[in-house]
Amino acid sequence: MSSRSLVSVPTVVLLLGLLSSQLASADPSGIVSDEFTGETLNTSVWTFSDPAGNSQLFMTGTEAQISVPSGSSHDLWTGQKLAPRIMQAANDTNFEVEVRFNSNLVGRNEMQGILVEADDRNFIRFDFYSDGTSVKVFAASFLDGAPTTRRNLVIGSVPSRSPLYLRVQRSGAQWTQWYSFDGSNWLTAVTFSHTMVVSRIGVFAGNALDNPGVASAIDYFVNTADRIQPVGPDNNLVANTGFESGVRPWDFITNGAGTVASDVIGPASPSAARVLISTQGSNVQLSQAGLVLEPGTQYTLSFKAYCNTGHNVAVSVLKHLVPGTSYGLSGRVFDLTTAWKTFSVTFTTAGFTEPVSDARLMFALGAYDAAGDQFFFDDVTLTKVPTDIPPSIATQPVNRTVTAGQTATFSVTASGSDPLSYQWQKNGVDIAGATGASYTTPATVLADSGSTFQVTVRNSYGSVTSSAATLTVNAPATQLLLLDRTFDYTTSYSASLLGETPSPTASSCISVLGIYKSGKTPSNVCNHEAFKFFQMPANNPGSWTSPVDYSKGTLHQRLEVISKPSATPVMFALCMFQDEVISSRHTCGSLGKLRFTAPGTFKSSQAMTNLYQYSTAVDWTRKPHVIMLHITDDYKHQPDSYSDKMPYWYGTPDWSLYYPMRVRYTAIIVPPGGGAPVWPN
Repeated sequence: MSSRSLVSVPTVVLLLGLLSSQLASADPSGIVSDEFTGETLNTSVWTFSDPAGNSQLFMTGTEAQISVPSGSSHDLWTGQKLAPRIMQAANDTNFEVEVRFNSNLVGRNEMQGILVEADDRNFIRFDFYSDGTSVKVFAASFLDGAPTTRRNLVIGSVPSRSPLYLRVQRSGAQWTQWYSFDGSNWLTAVTFSHTMVVSRIGVFAGNALDNPGVASAIDYFVNTADRIQPVGPDNNLVANTGFESGVRPWDFITNGAGTVASDVIGPASPSAARVLISTQGSNVQLSQAGLVLEPGTQYTLSFKAYCNTGHNVAVSVLKHLVPGTSYGLSGRVFDLTTAWKTFSVTFTTAGFTEPVSDARLMFALGAYDAAGDQFFFDDVTLTKVPTDIPPSIATQPVNRTVTAGQTATFSVTASGSDPLSYQWQKNGVDIAGATGASYTTPATVLADSGSTFQVTVRNSYGSVTSSAATLTVNAPATQLLLLDRTFDYTTSYSASLLGETPSPTASSCISVLGIYKSGKTPSNVCNHEAFKFFQMPANNPGSWTSPVDYSKGTLHQRLEVISKPSATPVMFALCMFQDEVISSRHTCGSLGKLRFTAPGTFKSSQAMTNLYQYSTAVDWTRKPHVIMLHITDDYKHQPDSYSDKMPYWYGTPDWSLYYPMRVRYTAIIVPPGGGAPVWPN
């Protein structure tokens, strides 16, 4: 095996989470994993057997090497159990083991594999061998010395790819063999039934027929039960979460070239993992297998990471063996930056119904990497989301200040085991129907000012009550009620200001006091159906800019159409005159803001700054004097007209489409900050 802290690729490296190179397994099988990092074979576990008496075992400090000489047979077949091997005792229980071979197969009938024994005449071999042209995966069982071939499958050509991975699982009388070229993507070679009482297991090398020399390099032999990570501090399922112990038990593979090391300082720790991409690969993974997950359970994955080029990473939690079924997190892409950043995701496990111990957490770089990229990882945790958490409040409701007539919204952010329930209170009394994470009051009144609002959050494991937030309700800035009248439109002309007691003149027009032309001559206005005139309210301020700035407020209109003779559209607009009823000093709201075809209530609003101004702009530092209500058809034509201050009904030909019509019209100007209009009843 290559260096424990720096792993070169494309020699694919599988790093095992063992505290030493040999660990006694707590698994019932009694099978002991070994990384072969010692200078000598651990004879308390292994026995080297050389039936032909001419093979050798070498320990390099990184792997075990079985050297088989050429020129004589070292087969593992009927009557020729001559293959040199290292074997250890095993209990007769279920198990799963995996071996990685760093050696190529070239010559005809070179072989290397796993041997499982009951005794010398009853055993099973699982191996790779070469027929001189092809490399095959092979399996055969022996009953009292008689072989039964279980699989003989071509998987490549000579020379074989290196490394080669072999995995064998026993479950009662059922045996399964897998093989892999990268230690991550596994292919099933065979599954068969064979009853045997297991007593020993190990690794062998051999030759036959042409009897070529063989140098089998065994990187590791592992009982996969040793990869099942115990739950660590804070219920973290990931071992070596901060890479303080090197890179074990993390696995790194690539079909390009690169290295992984724990040779950099983390954001708040002495070490972190660094993946260096020398040659871009399409399958580049940093992963950890053997994680134990429960079905239908929420887990939170958290990690710190960055990339020197800002390239992304995709993260999955999946079954370690082919077909790599997703266990609930599949290809979640995280947008890495060029500086350390914390990422997290919560997911619910899926794809299995019973607890599993073959889950793999995988950081996939192959879709995003480029030569020269460096990916950094630290503080990787995978924790089960507790299901018995009482509620807690992260964000408390805050005080609110509104203007009378407005609503106020209070909200809270709570966490805890689902389901959470909410109950809001006003002044300590439950509010009916207020059972969400937020609560919006009805339109407020001044009497609501000083009220307090709080919420109690509950679940099956407890309750918590928020702090109280205070509602302040301010009186609205003075709203100016311009007009609120009910009146009729008819074909009978009446020269009067509606609702007033003007002074009639000989011309049947009206002299409106307080409106002057130059020279102080009183103005006359002529009332008729399409143009109805009204005096301003008694509280009309002398200035519309100070102390209350109505000129920058909003004109709100409400039109209640009580009766109407037809469905012919009518448009309605308000105009105001300053000084005299002529086009100058004349401003109007937009036609079409109030448009109707049938009885009903219609509202509109328009910024005062958007009112139409004729010729000379209105001087808002002084008050306007007269209101005019203007109606038209859809073509902006009046349903009647007048000339020389006298009514002549020569406008729209059919007045019956428009008259008689009875309406109630209300207009309010709300200054900035004045809240919603307060409509009279």
